[in-house]
Amino acid sequence: MRKILVLFSVVVASALLSPSLVTYMGQGVASASPLTSAKAQAAQLEAELATEAARLATLSNEYNADQAKIATLNAQIQSTKNQLISTEQQITKEMTTLRQEAVDAYIQAGTASTLPAFTVSTPDNSAIQQEYLTAASGNIGKTVDQLNETKARLDAEKKSLNDSLAAARAAEARVAAARSAAAAQVKSEQAILAKAKGEVAALMAAAHRALDIQRAREYATTASTAGTPDTSGGSPGYQPSSPPPAPVVAPSGGGDAAGLRAVAAAESQIGVPYVWGGATPGVGFDCSGLTMWAWEQAGVYLPHFAEAQYQDTTPVPLSQLQPGDLLFYASGGYVFHVTMYVGPGEMIQAEQTGTNVMITPIWTQDLIGAGRP
Repeated sequence: MRKILVLFSVVVASALLSPSLVTYMGQGVASASPLTSAKAQAAQLEAELATEAARLATLSNEYNADQAKIATLNAQIQSTKNQLISTEQQITKEMTTLRQEAVDAYIQAGTASTLPAFTVSTPDNSAIQQEYLTAASGNIGKTVDQLNETKARLDAEKKSLNDSLAAARAAEARVAAARSAAAAQVKSEQAILAKAKGEVAALMAAAHRALDIQRAREYATTASTAGTPDTSGGSPGYQPSSPPPAPVVAPSGGGDAAGLRAVAAAESQIGVPYVWGGATPGVGFDCSGLTMWAWEQAGVYLPHFAEAQYQDTTPVPLSQLQPGDLLFYASGGYVFHVTMYVGPGEMIQAEQTGTNVMITPIWTQDLIGAGRP
């Protein structure tokens, strides 16, 4: 949060608040604030991305269907080629066989065992033999004609299949080009959407920081009027939850049992998203919600915002930190962020909108001190 928020002044941040936050602060806001506009833009980009992603899925299905059709046509063409080869071989075989029988009948005068007896050449049956040879010749022509008809049909079928294949490949190329263009568009829109969401997160973080500072200012004013800050601990209506969990990892650097239990509780929520005002395990935390809930698991109750926790804890020199101690960050004289020390050089925190509870290096900018609950 600090890395982005230092770019915004309190005045600018206040102007970026959502209507609900502005209502709390008693300030007006234009209906088309930067945050509202950024959210609307992100929502529009998400809708466009969903439409483009659906189109990409449709194109991918069409491409896969075209590829399947091409595979089927290739198989049919290969089958037709095989039939043509078989037909041509049959034509050659039939022509050779019939011609050889006719030649044998004429030369051997019917002595071949495959020919009927009337083909034996004698003065009495020479006319019959000639009739047989004519019939045999006719059979050759008839068989060859039939085979040629089959070949012509297969040639036509092959041509039709090749035409269909060419059309399918052209369709596949068109769909592939459209699919590539759609994929590029989706990638571009994803990058734009990520940037837009980053801008929304930055604006929300600025708004939350401004509200935290306003709350801290109000708390300081109330405490000053009352004479002393409220140190009773806890927040109105907030009740203790489950028993403290066992430590996940024993941090280095020593520390008392309560601090270690608080750190273990905070570590058990690593990966839970930042939610402004959140203090619900497994659902969402803001910075002070996390430290409040974690210390509650150790039996210590804190208010739910950074300035109040700063007032409620005992100051600790940064050179004497122990696991569980709270680190406070301020701007303009007011505390806007709190984290928990876990060990040398590290702290755990709920940083800002768009992030999750995580362990990070300790920030030094805007760090004003530490406190022990």
